[in-house]
Formats: sequence, C-alpha cells, structure tokens
Amino acid sequence: LSGAFVASNSQHRLKLSGLTEQADDAEFGDGKILPSEYERSRLDAGYGLRLGRHSFQLDYGRNETGDSGTPALPMDIEYIDSDLAGFGYGFDGGRWNLDGRLWWSGIDHGMTNYHLRTPPPSGANYRRNITSVEILGFSLTAGLDGWRFGIDGHEETHQSDIDNPNNPA
Repeated sequence: LSGAFVASNSQHRLKLSGLTEQADDAEFGDGKILPSEYERSRLDAGYGLRLGRHSFQLDYGRNETGDSGTPALPMDIEYIDSDLAGFGYGFDGGRWNLDGRLWWSGIDHGMTNYHLRTPPPSGANYRRNITSVEILGFSLTAGLDGWRFGIDGHEETHQSDIDNPNNPA
C-alpha cells in the first residue's frame, strides 16, 4: 500500500508520501523459500518555498524495516531504522546562481543468523550484528555564465558489533 500527496503554487510546494509493505515467505511448487518474509514502511515529507529569486527546501524521511528474510545471505534483517533529513537553498541571479545543500542521516540496523531461519545446531555458532551509521554532508556550488565552481564534503561514522548472544563474554 502506498500513497503520495503533492500540492504547489508559484510560491509553496508540499509533498507527503508513505508506503507499507508486508509479505509472508515466498511459495513455489515444491514449498517455500525460507526465510523470505518481509515488512517495511516509509514516510517522506517535504516543503519548498520560493521568495523572489530565493528558494528553500526542507525534507525528512523515515524508513522502518522489520523482520525480513534474506535467503541469499548468511543473516536475516531484524530491523533497519533510518532517519534522513535535508535542507536546500538556491538563488537565481540571472547570469549567476548559487546552490547549497546540507543533509544528514542516521541508520540503526540489526541482523541475525537465528531469529527467522533455522538456528545453527550449536549455540556457539549463533551470530548477531548490530550496526549504526551517521552521515553528514554538504555541497555549495556557484555558477557564472556557464562556469560552475563548488565545494562539497561528506563524513560518515560507522559502528558494528558482531556477537554471539549465547556468550555473555
């Protein structure tokens, strides 16, 4: 199920969209593909404003993925929670223009080799991977008579912990 709403006039723009998806394990003539179930939802919202030669844009997105089987991989998704935000500014000065963007995202993600599929026969082989990432980026460009100049930057911080939930050490 998904839906989108967009409304605008010469000065304002509003957009809202969302989706939800859910399925059981895929079936074929001889049985099921295990695990292949999934569930996820997403919401996006944005607002834009134009004031003369200036334009502004603000966007936000939220993604939530729950139990999702990945039969081609050694682990299945327990969750993915993502927040994404962005801001943009533009100026159109005729012969010259300016464009600036700033964005951020934060993602938390967990996978296991036991919660959706048949667990390993030995408790010593259970694995859980909990990860997080935070991303911050920017870009600034200026144009003059067909020439473009700019600078951009991108920084990411990653964290990943792989453990055996049966081993308290």
